[in-house]
Amino acid sequence: MKNEDLARSEDYLSFKEAVIVKMIKTLEKAITTVREHNAHAELRTPITIECLVNATKGGVYGTEKILKHIGPFAFKPKGEIENFYLSGASIAAHVLAGASYSGVQTAGLILGKK
Repeated sequence: MKNEDLARSEDYLSFKEAVIVKMIKTLEKAITTVREHNAHAELRTPITIECLVNATKGGVYGTEKILKHIGPFAFKPKGEIENFYLSGASIAAHVLAGASYSGVQTAGLILGKK
């Protein structure tokens, strides 16, 4: 399924649908009513992520980091536009912990807290 263009192949779409069905079945083991309360299900693959947000190789962990993107050189939560703030895995650090900390850091900045 590499080299998918914007019009996705039937194989690609079928694969995504099969994964969604399997995930919902797995969820039903813990939350028996999940299917009846679910309005929409969508699966994002690396191909989708790369297409939508131009993430390096479709990575879900934020921007690709090089040495000049960490520590004091990292992206900042305050944008250059007035009242424009940033938060997420590309700001403070990667993955859920980085994105969570980034949210707290950005909220603190907006609220004037340290």
